[in-house]
Amino acid sequence: MKVLKTMCVMVLLILMVSCSSEDDSSNNQNPITEPFFVKINGEDFVPLQIEAVLTAGTINIEGVNTEGVDVIIGFSSDFESGDVLNAGLFGTNGTDIFVPIYDTDNGGFFATSGILTITAHNRDTNEISGRFNFSGPDPDDSTSTLNFTEGEFMVTYTEQ
Repeated sequence: MKVLKTMCVMVLLILMVSCSSEDDSSNNQNPITEPFFVKINGEDFVPLQIEAVLTAGTINIEGVNTEGVDVIIGFSSDFESGDVLNAGLFGTNGTDIFVPIYDTDNGGFFATSGILTITAHNRDTNEISGRFNFSGPDPDDSTSTLNFTEGEFMVTYTEQ
């Protein structure tokens, strides 16, 4: 009888573990569908122009909207699918960094907090995609922070 009870408990535990992992969809990410997208404090940033360039081993992806506001992310071309980079400035400690820049007519900033995850990088076709977020001080209000969330890109870069 002890063996039967032990087996029943084990079966129940296995079922509970397998069911709970099926219900956890927080690790699943939807496919990237936008060439360049980000929300700034919850508002969609809609780029009119998107440019992706590889220069001197650095990929720079820039989105510019109709008001001339730029959102730029730059990072080394050495990174592969699955690599996670932290926001920082080139030349700072650490090698796994990306440089997010926000630029307006009133000012801008180089963000030092945020994350970029490379989701795919095909060097044969120069296609790269990823997800990012970052934040920095609002150039129009020194007491506020701008939060860039839900960022994604899927571009083909040109080599210069």
